[in-house]
Amino acid sequence: MTGFQSKRKMVQERLESLLESPSRGVKDEIDIARLEHQLRIPLFIFLNAVNGQVQVKISDEYVGSAKTAEELATIFTEHKVDIATDDIFSSSSIDFASEEGFDSDEDAHSLIQGAFDMLA
Repeated sequence: MTGFQSKRKMVQERLESLLESPSRGVKDEIDIARLEHQLRIPLFIFLNAVNGQVQVKISDEYVGSAKTAEELATIFTEHKVDIATDDIFSSSSIDFASEEGFDSDEDAHSLIQGAFDMLA
């Protein structure tokens, strides 16, 4: 489990614990609101082309690389990336993918779009 996943899991567990509590006070209600807000904050996803693969970082933490759209979709799914609400950016290496081991400059974009299509 990566660092950001561990933190999100701890936040989720704390929130579930508070929601299950039969006697919540004002402080608990404030904590619930704060934790719900933390879970709604979009993830920062950054994609690079490296050695013919799309490398994925989430919140500055490397989480995996993919050679296929299926592999990229799996990485996104395993790390609970929401392509509609999370912030997804790419380096210029995605635009110049042929310099990073892809057959053409379009291949990295096609791989990413394929993963998005699978998750849509």
